[in-house]
Amino acid sequence: MVLVTRLHADITSGNQAQHSPRTDAVPAFAKLPLGNLRPDSSVRLLLDEEATINDLMSSLGTDR
Repeated sequence: MVLVTRLHADITSGNQAQHSPRTDAVPAFAKLPLGNLRPDSSVRLLLDEEATINDLMSSLGTDR
């Protein structure tokens, strides 16, 4: 968990070295109970739920 957290912190802070692996390529990531959370499935989820997300954003007053 610590390794994945540190890597994620580096990525989100913009300090990721070019030699750092993708988060989902780190063996420790596979051990986390995240189900099928991978980049391709995350994009698919967002596309599948686009209407729901837009409705929620609209109800919160954050229309695009």
